[in-house]
Amino acid sequence: AAEGIDVRQGLDDLAVLSIIPDRVVALVTALLAAHGDLDAGLPLLRELAKTDASAAQYLIGLLREADRHQEAADVAASLFEITGSGLYLLYQANCLIDAGGGPAAVNAAEVAIANTTIRPVERGRLLTFLGATAADQEDWATAERYLAQVLDLFDRPMDSAVWSLVVALTNQGRVKKAAKTIAKYRPVVRSRD
Repeated sequence: AAEGIDVRQGLDDLAVLSIIPDRVVALVTALLAAHGDLDAGLPLLRELAKTDASAAQYLIGLLREADRHQEAADVAASLFEITGSGLYLLYQANCLIDAGGGPAAVNAAEVAIANTTIRPVERGRLLTFLGATAADQEDWATAERYLAQVLDLFDRPMDSAVWSLVVALTNQGRVKKAAKTIAKYRPVVRSRD
């Protein structure tokens, strides 16, 4: 259905026989409508998303694909209020980051990382964003705090994360700690910067 293929006939038969729930048919109907015209499918997807995690993921994903990141973030925030699922905090933060960052994205990322159910890769992306934002503001101590957490998440962190921490440390005059970080993780040098 997400690809625009109408499979409702077979699903209707299965729903009548109680083999699949009616909500699956409703989701397929909404996805088919959204495939032709996103705005036409949004009302049903929004309604389904309140009780169906698959519909919620499709709704947020379709909005993001249409570069409607702020709207997707608003949907995620609303779904968090309805369901209490921390996954929507992550979606909200990622949508706001993709929308261009800013204070709302920083706040959303901080709230999302406070949620303990977020996986390390997702937490790492948010912490990297927060560290980079702090570095852009030349708040090197805050950048160090976030970036050190990124390195702690992984046995072998990405070289770029290591170098970002090294930059934060050297900008604070903490050259010895920067050197120890390089010695510990041995990041590959990829450019002169």
